[in-house]
Amino acid sequence: MLNTQTRLKVLAVFQERGVAIHDYLFNYLWKNHGIRLDCMPIEEIGEDQVGRYDRVLNAICNDASHEKRLQRIEAWCRSAGIPLFNNLEALRSCRRTRAYKIWSENDILCARVVKTPSLQALKQQQLNYPIILRNELAHLGTTMQLLGGPEDAEKLPAKAFQSTTIAIEYHEYRSPDGFYRKYRCALVGDRVVPRHVISSHDWNIHSGSRDENRALDHRAEELPFLFEPPPETGELLRAKSMLGLDYAIADYTLGADGRPFFFELNPCYNIVNPESFKREWSYQLDAVHRYCEAFAGMLFAPAPVPRSDFITLPVIL
Repeated sequence: MLNTQTRLKVLAVFQERGVAIHDYLFNYLWKNHGIRLDCMPIEEIGEDQVGRYDRVLNAICNDASHEKRLQRIEAWCRSAGIPLFNNLEALRSCRRTRAYKIWSENDILCARVVKTPSLQALKQQQLNYPIILRNELAHLGTTMQLLGGPEDAEKLPAKAFQSTTIAIEYHEYRSPDGFYRKYRCALVGDRVVPRHVISSHDWNIHSGSRDENRALDHRAEELPFLFEPPPETGELLRAKSMLGLDYAIADYTLGADGRPFFFELNPCYNIVNPESFKREWSYQLDAVHRYCEAFAGMLFAPAPVPRSDFITLPVIL
């Protein structure tokens, strides 16, 4: 039975090419919980619009985008007593230079990172090679370069160094079986929802890194991860809390002692991989539904989620 009553009005603030709000979450929250999620570009949002909602959900990717507009929205929310999720300060803390500093000072495992806007700046740092050179504001692995030694840095063109370029000491995380493994969990409020584990022969892991010849082995490894509470749940939530985030994706690997070694917490992500809707990947949908439920819990908090008659499989539009 579909929900027909609006229980909560939420304004989702987004930017061009942002992917944190998607049709599946939008439809799930409305059809199951009566949460009306209105998505608006930040350029069109004024104080009057903010005042019409019960919650404001910030889906902007990073603090460098629309900073002054975000400051105004935060001020309007404070004035009206409207909860805002993922505020500007939390986005600032997501920058790797800041996040890694906060984590390392609080015994959360991560790499050493420094700003390197020029080759000379890189030379002045006492870094242990190999290192990863990347754009601090980018989340895609395509921006990363692995440098084996100082001689590799010397070969780079000047344009490889920008004001947002950072160098990260490479952390060797290959498992004894020869595979690198990256774990991903959605952290929403006080809930941790496993999304996937990818094993690859390549250190630069992404969704296309899965070896198609190991599909059955991959599924056998991923299923327990998706359906059992991760032992590292407490450490994941602690890392999120340290940055002041309300929700994010955690990408990490696991050490021999089971502790997570963090790559990043990303507040702007695509939780619904199109692969999830193919027959051979349909087992992932349960995790997607738990993610949507976690979002409902976060938005209704501190009140409990109202009881609903759930749709077994929410309509996909």
